[in-house]
Amino acid sequence: MKNIPNLVAMMEKLAETHAGIHLIIMGDGEKKARIKKASETRKDVTLLPFCQNPDRLADYYSAADLFVNPGTWETFGLVSVEAQACGTRVLAVKDGGMDETVEGETPLIMASNEDPAHLTQAVLEIIGLKEGPDARKRRHQRMVDRFSIEKNMDDLFGLYGRLI
Repeated sequence: MKNIPNLVAMMEKLAETHAGIHLIIMGDGEKKARIKKASETRKDVTLLPFCQNPDRLADYYSAADLFVNPGTWETFGLVSVEAQACGTRVLAVKDGGMDETVEGETPLIMASNEDPAHLTQAVLEIIGLKEGPDARKRRHQRMVDRFSIEKNMDDLFGLYGRLI
């Protein structure tokens, strides 16, 4: 479950104490009409259509200070790897399917569940880190080291070899 409405509720909580934070929700889904309606009532939420251009998507990831995924049913979390490969920290929900993709983040901050209050608390912890360009470079390198196509293919063929 993507839990996108929880992002809008998170923004309501963040706006109480932190003006200037802006949420961009990108994509099309079954709750698009509901999300569009909610985003139209808030100046700090923008809904953008699904992005098919990988270079443009990388531009969005790179421009973000934080990628928040309130989902609790990810099969792997490719969006998490993509965002981190662009240097952007990812806030995931603990045991939501993206835990492996954020391993090695220092400090590792995850929302304990998808509740907007827990998302807000984790966002505020991350904001408090005041990370700079070095953290983004380390994050990018961690993704290259852990999830490059070469490493994944080597791991896959190694697994096949052990199974045979």
